[in-house]
Amino acid sequence: MSGEQRLATREYDKGGAAKEALERINRSVYETAGAVSGITSAISGQVERMDDALHKTRATLDLANRISGDVRKVSSSVQEQTALMQELAASAEQLHSQADRLNSKAGVFHV
Repeated sequence: MSGEQRLATREYDKGGAAKEALERINRSVYETAGAVSGITSAISGQVERMDDALHKTRATLDLANRISGDVRKVSSSVQEQTALMQELAASAEQLHSQADRLNSKAGVFHV
């Protein structure tokens, strides 16, 4: 075999090796693209679940705010009722005292 033939054979072998390397790279690229696609799909699912969780959290916050407002209203009503009950008790005590005084003064009169 002549030197030129050996050179041609080596170059041909190098070309075949390069072709095999490129084919491996190509397969790796496809595998990587598949993995990236899977990751993208998983991330999309997580984003949807996070959006749903955020929506539910906002709804819960709105409900908690409404409940808090209602509790404040009830507390205010209870305080008003307590004040009215204290006034009624004081008025009843005054009426009781006045009734006692009236009875003692009416006792002076004999029928």
